[in-house]
Amino acid sequence: MWTEVIINLWLEKFPIGDISWFWWFVRRLTFLFIIWLLGLFIFALDGMFILYVSNFGNYAVLFGIGIMAFIGTDGLHSFLEWLPKWARPILKLENKEFEEFFQRGERWAFSFFPCLILAMMFFLFVSTEQFYVFEQTIAQGFRAYFAWNFAFTFFVWLLVGTGIWIVISQWLLIFRLSRQPLSLQLSSTTSKTFRPLALQTLYGAACVFLGTSIFAFISPPASSLDLVRFLFFVVFGALAFLSPFYNIHSVLLRLKKQELQKIEKEANKLIKDLKDLIERPTQNSRDEIPIITARLLALHITEKSVREAEDWPVDISFFSTLVALVLTPLLIELAMRIFLR
Repeated sequence: MWTEVIINLWLEKFPIGDISWFWWFVRRLTFLFIIWLLGLFIFALDGMFILYVSNFGNYAVLFGIGIMAFIGTDGLHSFLEWLPKWARPILKLENKEFEEFFQRGERWAFSFFPCLILAMMFFLFVSTEQFYVFEQTIAQGFRAYFAWNFAFTFFVWLLVGTGIWIVISQWLLIFRLSRQPLSLQLSSTTSKTFRPLALQTLYGAACVFLGTSIFAFISPPASSLDLVRFLFFVVFGALAFLSPFYNIHSVLLRLKKQELQKIEKEANKLIKDLKDLIERPTQNSRDEIPIITARLLALHITEKSVREAEDWPVDISFFSTLVALVLTPLLIELAMRIFLR
């Protein structure tokens, strides 16, 4: 990830502190502070020192989004280290295929181009800074702080695009994993196997929907069409986080159906053998009838166990938490529209 490359270069030139969380935060904060100081210098050259220092929105945007992007990068690293260890027992892949699967996933997860493409899309279609800079340049002539505003806005969108790509790449990896051949056993504790993966998914969902909640809180309500787009984004996000587990649910459901069909086939055969022994007894009938009866009883118990086995890889707490995350930005958006009407 490009954010990690920058921080490593920064630390090579200015190594400070140890590897504790405090110094982790200080290192990244000093890097962002240098960027802020560069903007201060450029604005001071144009005689706009006070305007720059008093712009508190820049503090929240640069330091808030910047730290979140750095936290997301470290979180993605930890996730990519943890996921192969968790997935090895349940993926029916040869060692070479398994390694290639995660190596390929790691390459596109840390790719710079998706972050750049997202940043360019936001910058061109969401931001108005480029139009403002163009208009001001025509009206007043070129000023250094115009170029800074232009570059700063793009840098912020690059941080936003990085955060979004981190969440998307995590979801894509889990989705692709759910499409691989799985080695699963039906039981009443199936959801426990996937609980760590569900927690990782909820962490990503929390970042997306809490970020959406903040956006809904600080941005004024717009037109009804914007509300429809907002609702579409929230619903689409919820379905995206749920889809990998629906794929696994389909696999478990198919396994359950196959097991029940095997049990039914074997039970029908045993019943037929039992009827034949009763209608046409042989010398061994007395010994074979109890054995077949016992096998039928065992099949009945097995069938009951299979029917009661969980066919969803997550429990009700996952769905309730996801619903709560989805409702949060929607309720905030509706509340803002009611109170600011």
